[in-house]
Order: sequence, then structure tokens, then C-alpha cells
Amino acid sequence: MKQIQSVFNYINLYIKSFRFVCRSSGKLTAALLLLVPVQALLPTVTLYLTDRIISQIQSGDPDLLALLLAVWGTAFIAGNLASPMVTFVQGQLTDRLTYRLNLSIMEQSERLQTIDHYEDSKFRDQISLLSSESSWRPVNLLVFGTSLMMNAISLVSMFMLLCSFQPVIAVLLFAALIPQGVLSYKIQQQAFETLVSNSEDSRKLAYYSETLLSAAHIKEVRLYKLYGFFQNKYRSAYRRIHASVQKGRVRQCVFASAFLILTGVVSVLGFCHIAYAVRGHRLDVGTILVYTSAIVYTIQGISRFVEDSSLLYDTLLYMSNLFSYLAIENAAGFDGTREWTDFGEMKVENLSFRYPQCEKQVLDEVSFSVKKGEKIAIVGENGAGKSTLVTHRMASVRDADKVLFLRGGRVLGFDAHEVLLRTNGHYREICQMQASMYQDLEKGKKNGSKV
Repeated sequence: MKQIQSVFNYINLYIKSFRFVCRSSGKLTAALLLLVPVQALLPTVTLYLTDRIISQIQSGDPDLLALLLAVWGTAFIAGNLASPMVTFVQGQLTDRLTYRLNLSIMEQSERLQTIDHYEDSKFRDQISLLSSESSWRPVNLLVFGTSLMMNAISLVSMFMLLCSFQPVIAVLLFAALIPQGVLSYKIQQQAFETLVSNSEDSRKLAYYSETLLSAAHIKEVRLYKLYGFFQNKYRSAYRRIHASVQKGRVRQCVFASAFLILTGVVSVLGFCHIAYAVRGHRLDVGTILVYTSAIVYTIQGISRFVEDSSLLYDTLLYMSNLFSYLAIENAAGFDGTREWTDFGEMKVENLSFRYPQCEKQVLDEVSFSVKKGEKIAIVGENGAGKSTLVTHRMASVRDADKVLFLRGGRVLGFDAHEVLLRTNGHYREICQMQASMYQDLEKGKKNGSKV
């Protein structure tokens, strides 16, 4: 039941992604839907015509033979033309899809009026993944999605062709190939989920590698000699991933091999049956060529179908994240224009401050005021006291009658310092961080560090 539900979820997500593609360009999508079935059906049509041509060569009907050769030649040329045409349409549609996808991400970011979501680590991971992969995911979606559709149509047509010779053999062959394909799909799907980007350990692997190779961290890595530390972390995470998937891979490989052997046995028995039928003049000689070609097409088609399904699965996970991101709404009752009506002006008068054990005043009788809606800039040289002036406001709030706590343009609290400290988690977190900074500063002073 769980497997069936997974299949339905896969199909639903594929359809939802296809609708997103259609909204990028309806005309190009329609052209692609017209070309893909044609390209997928032409190999089967060519094989069928080959069988008929060989039969007509034996029977000696020149007029019908000429007609079949003309149709075969037309189908062959159409098959050669279909491939570059599909590639051209895919390229045009990829440009439109990439444009629409990136624009949708930016427009949704504009619609989110507050920055509260960005304080959620899962949201930050989501938006980072969406933005970093937005340039190449549309390519995968179209290429693998189109190939999956093409292989599905080709497999159905090959099954019908085989049924025209011997339905029992066709059914037995597909009965052996389908379970083998499902097992192969599960192996590749598990590999994507654990080794690519969808597990915690896989993201750790990427982080450890990126930290050692990025310009943003190279100074700290070399200064504190962290190469060995991160390399050991990478090895440990890799071993955990490898151990978690190895047993499943071995078991699934054994079952897949068993089904492949069964497929081989069915194919050989079917070939023997066709050969004896031709020898007894129950089938034409061309049937042998068509049967062997159809078997090869079918086995290769199953392999490509499984591979494309696995590759598309990872891209569909990306699309699922995209749809989840686009569905995020602002908090109820907040439209981005909320203001604190009682706030008129903030004043600072004759503020002075110096750090412990320092003779120089960092702030020396500073006075300024900020009116409601006014924007100011605090500028100065390094060490002039800009950061101290801003952070000092946190140090002085404990003596205030009321504290107005704002974050991202939203009012998160308005009460005495002690009350907010007990009842407001965001406020408490900032105060604790501020206190930690002062404690670190004091420790540095005691150890003889200069400020």
C-alpha cells in the first residue's frame, strides 16, 4: 500500500510540475507534446514495416512492396528529423521555464512582508537550495520528463508489437522486467536520498567539503589547522551513509539479478518458439528480426525508463520544495503596513560610556533624536563607537519604564524589561546574546587583551 501511495505521489507531483511548465509557454509545451509521441512511436512503426517488407519480398507483390518501402523511408526520415526538433523545442522551453521559475522565487520573496521566516533554519535551507539550483533544475525537469514520457510510449508500443506475435511471451517478458525495473529504481532513489542532497549526512558532506575549499573560510581553516578535523568529520559521515544503504543495495541487487535471469530465460524461450514457428511456416522469416529487435528495444527501454525516473525523482523533490515555498503566506492579520501609533520620537541625551579598565571614553556626551519614520545613518572611523552606541541601547533598557521591542517591522512586545525577559523568547535571546558579549569582553580584559 505504501509503494502504491508513493507511485501516486510521484505521478501527482509530475503532473503539477507539468502544469508549471505549461504556464511558462503553452505553445512550446503543445509542440513538445506533439513531437514526443511521434518520436517514441517511430521505432515500433519501423520494425512493423520491416516485417511487412520482408513478407512482401517473399510473396513477390511489387506494388505493395513499393508502397511499404515508401512508408518505411518516410518513417525513417521523420524519426531522424524528430530528434533535433525535440531538442530545439526543449531548449526554447527551458529558457522560458528558467525565467519563470526564478521570477516566481523573487516575486514570492517580495510578497513575504516580514523576515520572520528567515529566522527558521529549515526555511533558510529551503530558499538556499531553491536559489542555488534554479539555473539547472529546469533543464533536468524537461530533459528527463520528456525522456520518461517517450520511453513509456515506446514500451507500450513494443508490448503491443510483441503481443501481435505471441501474447503469452509478451506478458511473461514484461512480468519479469517490471519488478526488476522497480528494484533498480529503488536502488537509485535511495542513492539520491542519501548521497545527493536529501539527508542530513549528505548535507554535512557538502558542508565539510565546502568549508575547506571556500575563500570565505580558508583563513580560519589554515590559521587553526582544521584540515584534519573536517576530513575526519567527512570520513565519519560517509561511513554512516555507506553503512545505512549497503545492506539494502546488496539485497535489492540479488533480487534484480534473479529477475534479469528470468527475463533472459523468457526471451530465449520466446526466440526458440518464434524460430520453430518460422520453420513450420506459421510465421514469416522477418518475424525473427522484428522479435529480436523488439526484445532489445524493450529491455533497453525499461533500463532508460528506470534511470530517467530516478533522475527525475530528485528534480521533482526540488519542485516540491518550490511549490511549498510558493505556498507560504504572511502571518494572519499582517499586511506589511502595521505601525506603532504611540511611537513618536526616540531621544538620546548626553550619553557617555567607556569600557572597564579603559581610560578613553568611547561615547562622550552623545545626543541625538530619531522621529517616527525618519531614517538616519551612523558613520565614523573604526573604533569611533558606532557599534557601542547601538548595542548600548540594549544595556540601558532594564531601567526603562516600558520597552518597545521591534523585529522586521513588527511589534513583538511592549512592556517592562523584566516582564519581556520572562514572556518573550526573542527578546530574551537578544538579551542573553548581549550579556554573553559583555562577559567575553570582560574575560578579554582580565587576560590583558586590548580594546
